[in-house]
Amino acid sequence: MNSTEDPVVTAISKHAGKGINYGTLARLCIVRGSVLAALWWLLTAGDTTSWAIGAPIILLLLTVSIRKARQTPMRWRLSAVLIFVPFFVWKSILGAIDVARRVYQPQMPLAPVMVDYQIGLSKEPARVLFANAVSLLPGTLSAELQDRRLVVHALDGTQNVTEDLAILEKKVADLFVG
Repeated sequence: MNSTEDPVVTAISKHAGKGINYGTLARLCIVRGSVLAALWWLLTAGDTTSWAIGAPIILLLLTVSIRKARQTPMRWRLSAVLIFVPFFVWKSILGAIDVARRVYQPQMPLAPVMVDYQIGLSKEPARVLFANAVSLLPGTLSAELQDRRLVVHALDGTQNVTEDLAILEKKVADLFVG
């Protein structure tokens, strides 16, 4: 590839096995753009004045996501996604309840700890998804991700944070094909 070629177009061309497939590129832009626009609409509760900021952000995210997909193509397992989504929702609810309980208890039962966790996931997108998903566990937050090392802040060191991280890592690993 020479320096003047667009890497996204090159990737799509290689994927198609022939000339540039603008239909594939257009479908990809429409689907991802629609998802990003829907998320923006939900996050702003439909506030139309927010689109002055939202539209450029959506275009930027769309561009970055398409270029990044070319660099690290990964396929998802639908069956694992169908298992992960309820797990994600359930753990998010438990996390919210746990934090709310701690806030409303007068003695604020906290035993904060930093956990150094070695990630076994080999692909960067899986590690990033894992690090981002860690915050759904009750009272945890990803503090730092460096290659295969994740530093996690936990509100309660008396809980088995490492075991919870290992369960989440397995669920994330199951999401990806290959």
